[in-house]
Amino acid sequence: MKRTVVLRFSQLSLVIICFLHELINFFTNMGHFSLLVERMLVIMRHPTPSSASTLIDRSIDSVFVAKLAVTLITVIHLLVALVLLWGLLRLVRDITTTDFRRYNKKKYICILGLVLGLCQYFFLFLVIAMGYFLSWMQEINFNADITTFALLFATSLFYSLLVDFREM
Repeated sequence: MKRTVVLRFSQLSLVIICFLHELINFFTNMGHFSLLVERMLVIMRHPTPSSASTLIDRSIDSVFVAKLAVTLITVIHLLVALVLLWGLLRLVRDITTTDFRRYNKKKYICILGLVLGLCQYFFLFLVIAMGYFLSWMQEINFNADITTFALLFATSLFYSLLVDFREM
């Protein structure tokens, strides 16, 4: 049972790191809201370069849309943090249980939170910023951010998907 608790604790510690990361991002976004709106406007207002060969100019010049985007990003950080916290609380309560099936079934909330976190970063940075607004053409590159965030969440997700087995 001792090895099982160590495995479970190590899984939970990675999820705790993701939870703290999302919570810190939420509070940081709240504290730097106007700065983030300005940054969002820089990305959104930049005219689509003619070398991109797009059908339409993708730029958006709206403070309301920028504020809405930053608000949504901030709320998503909070949502992911709350889902991870909910999953963590359910698992911490049963960390020493010998009912392996019940413990493994309770992991789904943490897994959901980790998947939401991964989707959030891929959607925000890859699809919206780099794909739609072509931020890489503005020399604003999010590859390091994507790699950092995705690696943390993907590692935690992979490790959380490991199934507990009875000790032999």
